[in-house]
Amino acid sequence: RLGHGDNKNQMTAAKLEYFHNEPEQKPANANAMFFRPQRPRRLKKATAGSRCCWGIDEHGRVYFWGITKSSGEATMYPKFFEGLSGWNVREIASGYSSTICASEDSLITWGPSPTSGELGYGEDDAKSSTVTKKVMDLEETNILKVAMGCNHALAIVDPEDGGKKIFEKLAIFAPPELKDIPNRDELIAKALAGGSTTSGSKRKRAEDDDGDAEAEEEEEEEEDVTKLSVKELKARLKDAGLKISGKKAQLAQRLKSHLKKKAKKG
Repeated sequence: RLGHGDNKNQMTAAKLEYFHNEPEQKPANANAMFFRPQRPRRLKKATAGSRCCWGIDEHGRVYFWGITKSSGEATMYPKFFEGLSGWNVREIASGYSSTICASEDSLITWGPSPTSGELGYGEDDAKSSTVTKKVMDLEETNILKVAMGCNHALAIVDPEDGGKKIFEKLAIFAPPELKDIPNRDELIAKALAGGSTTSGSKRKRAEDDDGDAEAEEEEEEEEDVTKLSVKELKARLKDAGLKISGKKAQLAQRLKSHLKKKAKKG
């Protein structure tokens, strides 16, 4: 699963040659019209499962190496994963044998049998799948982050971009070990209302702090994204790795939320 082309132990950090190729130079005798140089392959995200690794490049294409099945040959070096061809994948995670990924407005999972419900297809649907398959309960929502454990999966949904209707439709997962969480009922109520408790608390503290001149200045200089065209909005969202589907108002709200989060981090 290390992707170096062998199954030897690697006790020190070593670069993957597949993603460190140099731009191909045109030979002196090559016709420039027909010469197609091999471009550098670079990853913007990488994640490791129990027995495999996944990588996402700057174009949203997915690469795989390792093994997820209980039988068969392992992939000893990175290969383009055709099962997600055509999807602009933003997040991906893998557990023991199951995988989850977020692509624009869809959540996709797959994994061979046996599984324990981590694929999220529902009680009346398939329990396992060896090919990529949508999780229909979370269709048309903006998935921010995903994670896959040994027998469970997690997805963080943007409450302002399709998440609120999901909260209203799905049952609440409330295991007994979480009953003693302080303000548990209040947190659930805010989640169902489509609000973010953490960001809401930060906003309230900022509003109460009259002496925070810097925060006021940032608020005044906030870009009015509603003046951008649909084409400009989609270009900005694509550069940020966010989904570009929806009406202009949805695109503007998505970009506005992204810029606010970026400003807080900065």
